[in-house]
Amino acid sequence: MSSKSAVKKSKKNKQKPLPKSMYSAVCEIAKKQPNSIAMEYSGKRISYKELLNLILKCSASLKACGIKQGDKVTICMPNIPQAVIMLYAVNKIGAAASMIHPKSPENEIEFYLRDAGSTACLTMNECYSNFKKFIDNNTLNLLITTEASDIMGIINKPIYHFTEGRYIDYIPLHDHKLSWEDFIQEGENYKGDYSENVKDDDIAVILYSGGTTGQIKGIGLTNLNFNSLAKQFAEVNETFVSGDKVLSSMGISHGYGLGIGIHSVLALGGRCVLLPDYSTDSFARCIKMRKPNYIACVPSLLDRLLRTPVLDNANLKFLKGVFCSSDKLPTELKNRFDYFLSERYSDVKVREGYGTTECITISCIAPEKEQREGSIGKPLPDTRYVIVKTGTTDECCRGEFGEICISGPTVMKCYVNNSVETADILRIHPDGRIWLHTGDLGKMDSDGYVYFDQRIKRMIITNGYNVYPAQVENVINKCRYAQSSCVIGVPDSKVGQRVKAFVQLKKEYEKTDEIKERILSYCKQNMTDYAIPKDIEFVDSFPKTFTGRIAYKEMIKREQQKAEEG
Repeated sequence: MSSKSAVKKSKKNKQKPLPKSMYSAVCEIAKKQPNSIAMEYSGKRISYKELLNLILKCSASLKACGIKQGDKVTICMPNIPQAVIMLYAVNKIGAAASMIHPKSPENEIEFYLRDAGSTACLTMNECYSNFKKFIDNNTLNLLITTEASDIMGIINKPIYHFTEGRYIDYIPLHDHKLSWEDFIQEGENYKGDYSENVKDDDIAVILYSGGTTGQIKGIGLTNLNFNSLAKQFAEVNETFVSGDKVLSSMGISHGYGLGIGIHSVLALGGRCVLLPDYSTDSFARCIKMRKPNYIACVPSLLDRLLRTPVLDNANLKFLKGVFCSSDKLPTELKNRFDYFLSERYSDVKVREGYGTTECITISCIAPEKEQREGSIGKPLPDTRYVIVKTGTTDECCRGEFGEICISGPTVMKCYVNNSVETADILRIHPDGRIWLHTGDLGKMDSDGYVYFDQRIKRMIITNGYNVYPAQVENVINKCRYAQSSCVIGVPDSKVGQRVKAFVQLKKEYEKTDEIKERILSYCKQNMTDYAIPKDIEFVDSFPKTFTGRIAYKEMIKREQQKAEEG
């Protein structure tokens, strides 16, 4: 497409106002193409007409259960239809959905519920034990539990009950707990009005992340943020058409998983191929059998896909786009995967993207053509990037490294209940615009291509998930055995980085395997699976900075030297 036609297309899109809410964006598509498939999951296909009907039933049930505009509803779910239905039902009635990882431990769940102020929650039956105390102590007014099989194909449902389903414990009756089926039944006789005057700048979704400081915060994202992202996705993927299939594998509690994998697809009339299991083999099998047109990966998954026999001799000609984000993509790995695709009859190349949860997900992506080695591409339409001298709002010269700042329609509204950190990350520059300070270092060349260098903030990325060492250290330091700890990321070919903890024990404890196992057991009880250290090493003491803090950079250097020495 010529630059002139691209401009015309952009102007045409700008003339059409965006829908006011996430729900209304999907509703518009459902009216245009009611019989098109919106989602497929485990042998079940759901048309847009059916999806809209399920959302309306769920909306009525929410109202019947006392959920109203402005309330918060937690969704602690993998990528299955019930999660998507609940998301849009919550949005329709003007409430906000707080999205959390289904493997979150009880203490994190308690923080999420209290921080968002959620009064209701949808989760899986197998997660019930993590939520029971919150309905017992009235933190939650309503807990809805569901099984993976509640919305499944007629063949897959009995198979599930004889396999994974047989290991799920019985859930006792409770006044504030409903099964998915009983919950939907609640709305059958609801006669009230469940349509609300939802505004585009209302907070629609709360996603949790460590932000630039590593302390967990709720990121308030609006209807406008999500609908703008859908428009941007369409503009940078000119080959995308209604009916195209997108493999929705990244978790719905993840910015990319929700923003691109679910909402952008549905707002553009595509089909979400829901995959709750993100393992390498299940991902590869889904590509081979379901033939999605677009897939998204993290670098570690790309590396593993190169080695799985599942895709040997596969024909991948159906692929229109392969995206990679969440961590820096090594040039060597990109080249290997591009060749891997060409060997399997696909003419697409991996497109690296960059972004933060504070702007939902990617805000910069490599163009389909004219990719530059080492570059994360150009900002999405209507989004601006500027590189500033670290700690200031002073713009750097082109080619000079500094902090990456972003301004555009997908930038968050605020950190929920945290005005101090909101003011710190969203700053007004001399140009009068509000800019998001990412805490990441990068540069921009004379043609507007952006290059990501490293993170200013201390963070480990393991298998696409952000792990903040300070959070892991806080948990370990509360363990009865630990005097202090230091957590770092160690290079790992399978997951990018693995979490390693150095622990200084209290004087009364000896460095034994038993103590190590007890610390690991404590970690398993108090943090999400992917953040649990894969290795613990005992030390007698830690190097310190001049301010008396543990010199974690020195621990990283020591680990690197140890690896080099073999």
